[in-house]
Amino acid sequence: ISHAASNLHVSQPNLSAQVKHLESSLGYRIFERSNTGVCLTEQGKLFLDSARIIVSELENIKNVPHFFTDDENNLSIACVFSVVILNRYLHFRHLYPANNSNDLFKETGLRDCIDELVKKKYRLGFIYDFEDHWEKLREMGQRYLLDFEMLVSDIPILAIMSKDHPLARLESVPIQTLAHTPLVAFEYLRDDDWLAQMGMQSPREVLYVHDRGGVLEIITYGYHVGISIGTPFYNVENNALVSIPITGIRKTVNQYWAKPSSYRLSHTEEQFLRFIKKADLSAHNA
Repeated sequence: ISHAASNLHVSQPNLSAQVKHLESSLGYRIFERSNTGVCLTEQGKLFLDSARIIVSELENIKNVPHFFTDDENNLSIACVFSVVILNRYLHFRHLYPANNSNDLFKETGLRDCIDELVKKKYRLGFIYDFEDHWEKLREMGQRYLLDFEMLVSDIPILAIMSKDHPLARLESVPIQTLAHTPLVAFEYLRDDDWLAQMGMQSPREVLYVHDRGGVLEIITYGYHVGISIGTPFYNVENNALVSIPITGIRKTVNQYWAKPSSYRLSHTEEQFLRFIKKADLSAHNA
């Protein structure tokens, strides 16, 4: 309490009195007090979760003016690291020029991508997640007022490596073989322990990197094998690398798009989503 009072620039007795008044108003204790300090009660943990959402929503209210644009040709996209979405966007803008619009395009981790939508900093989001997480996504959407819709199901997961790597001669790579191989993966895959969910227990060595360029450089060096969803994650021709399907994965991966529930898509955004769905359908049928 003393540290919190110092951070808030109020006196410790004043803050303690405010907390006790709040607990009295709520009808339950937020903190358990002892000679060694305070800790959250079970009710306090739920209170804190809700309080964080309230504080976040207050910030979101301030962001509302920045969420909209007078230019309906504008696209505002946040996605996990995905050369697929990037290529779809570039192809779309080649066919339908922006006409002096200022698009926003950001690649980031899974949680950050969803967070950007919740904070209303971006209007469209594209993510990958395991099929059995759909209920969790739906509950998240209800809680944070987001709409999720599936784009592509059962997406293959690939191993990306130097053509000189010992595994490069295989037609496919068992997931447990990769457990004994130095790996490089995007940092966001670490958050929900994707490797374990894929069926890879206790991998020998994993280097987590935040950006696509860094992952590409590391794989090209030849020592590590990369994990990529759906397609090689690089956007350049690279004859030094090969991509090989990974077998024995426990779960299937789907791609979803998302938006704030209350937001109505512009004509350009609807056009872009139709373009994405048509391109994904063509790729799937091929």
